[in-house]
Amino acid sequence: MKALLVMVFASLLVSGYRNTGDRSPLVVRYNIEEGSVLSIQGTTNINSFECFSRQTFNQQSIAIRIDSDRNLISFDNAVLQLRVKELNCDNSKINADLCSALQAEQFPFITIELHDAVIDRATSSGETLDLRIAASLRITDQKRRIELRTKGKILSDGRYQFMALKALKMSDFGVDPPTALFGLIKVNDEIKINFNLITRLHSEG
Repeated sequence: MKALLVMVFASLLVSGYRNTGDRSPLVVRYNIEEGSVLSIQGTTNINSFECFSRQTFNQQSIAIRIDSDRNLISFDNAVLQLRVKELNCDNSKINADLCSALQAEQFPFITIELHDAVIDRATSSGETLDLRIAASLRITDQKRRIELRTKGKILSDGRYQFMALKALKMSDFGVDPPTALFGLIKVNDEIKINFNLITRLHSEG
């Protein structure tokens, strides 16, 4: 169980970790593997779309603390950043409209700060589990607390898969949904942030 707690945290953390605590943490290194998906899903009044992140990530080291009695992971200053201009909607007009709506020049990242994670359910074999991750989401200059319902799964060769899908309204973050063709095409307010990450991890201590 402890190993799975480590893996789910590490898989969601893809950049910007700083450890500020004074207790001895558990340190791991991880890679985001080929086949991982980070995307934003949405709909318009005529169709649906999905914008995939084209970001690549170097190997990272992270430090976390685990309370096995409460099945709890806790961490400080753990930040996942999605660069807005690296989102590819397979349509140059939608790309431009999304960057404009999200004010990519002034606010280049969608930022998720992770606070803690609790196990809801795990199989008896320990190969899959469901977690609730408390986080904060920042879009433009607006920050909101959110909960990520996450599924974890052991794959093979030291790899792990973690999936989460979070629905939210752009208007809750002060973002006006973009329009095109003089208002004939309008993006609906609700979008979904999709994580489907395959990771490979190595313990450092």
